[in-house]
Amino acid sequence: SSKKEVLASATASFEKALALDGTVAGAVAGLAQLDMLGGDEKGAIARLEAALKVRPDMETGAMLVQLLLARERAGDAVQVLVRIDRKDDEQWWLLLIQARAMADEADEALKDAEQAGARFPASRQVAVLRAQLLRHAGRIDEAIALLVPLASGKGEDAARYGAMAGELLLQAGRTEEAVTMVTAAVEADPRQKDAQLLLIAALGRAGKNLERDAAVARLINQGAATHEEIATTLLEIGDVQGAEGLLVAAVDSIDLKTEAGRRAASLLVMLQVASGDKPAADATRSRLVTSIGGTATAPGKALDEVLVVAIDGAAVELAKMAEESSLAGEGEPGGLEPGESIDDALPADAPPPKAPPPGAAR
Repeated sequence: SSKKEVLASATASFEKALALDGTVAGAVAGLAQLDMLGGDEKGAIARLEAALKVRPDMETGAMLVQLLLARERAGDAVQVLVRIDRKDDEQWWLLLIQARAMADEADEALKDAEQAGARFPASRQVAVLRAQLLRHAGRIDEAIALLVPLASGKGEDAARYGAMAGELLLQAGRTEEAVTMVTAAVEADPRQKDAQLLLIAALGRAGKNLERDAAVARLINQGAATHEEIATTLLEIGDVQGAEGLLVAAVDSIDLKTEAGRRAASLLVMLQVASGDKPAADATRSRLVTSIGGTATAPGKALDEVLVVAIDGAAVELAKMAEESSLAGEGEPGGLEPGESIDDALPADAPPPKAPPPGAAR
């Protein structure tokens, strides 16, 4: 049978269930999901809103909130959750915190996160969201204190939380503690590339260049990261000199005809242009253009587009990056950007809360 026939049959079944009992939340959620499958997202939202007026249950509300957040209607999502008012439900708090943060209500989101932490002290999800909001509020030390206990042990989550704590320790200027924390994160799960990249940055910030170079070589030899990725990590913490040194060595050692070689050279030109070293930038550019079949005076189509974009935006982007890094290092208060999601803060084994499937028991 066709998709249209299947949807029609399923719709009839759910509508029959509602006819027998108009309070069956699973049937409402099922119909809303069918609306979405049929491409009628507005219809799904209208159906869920109507159902909540009759029976403000968590299952229907959670699905509606997810749809509203996806359509960047975070303020409406907050109102839905306030109307449902399920303070005894951890999922309700997680959704409310997320919705407030995305609605640019960072102060209220943090207050809610602190209340949720008091109600659910064992919840890792709540703790991580609190830490993210504290970081945005410039309360770095408090955020670190929440993350450090989560980083104990082995496995993916321990490594992830350790890397998060390590990044904040670097921002706070607690460099030696950051090296210790991120080293433990890498040991907890050596497969975590982000933790390994952060370790390279922390070692560089601590002045442990021999250890940093060994970590870089290990990551490159494993094929786990490119020179460009590592240099970008160094730039993100404000280590422009370290990034440029790494790229100079890369351009001297790898084939510029390869994708990795072209990207490393392009980023190096960007840094050299931004720092005002025009002779060095011209020399790197000439090597890159020649390697890909052009000439230094007439590169034509052979010149990688990435290089052109990099040169044009170099000074602006690097100035912005340096300013952001400086503010982070000083612990200046921040704020959630409008529409910014904090889903990435949730544990790997506990994805962002979503509505349960139709008919799921609560």
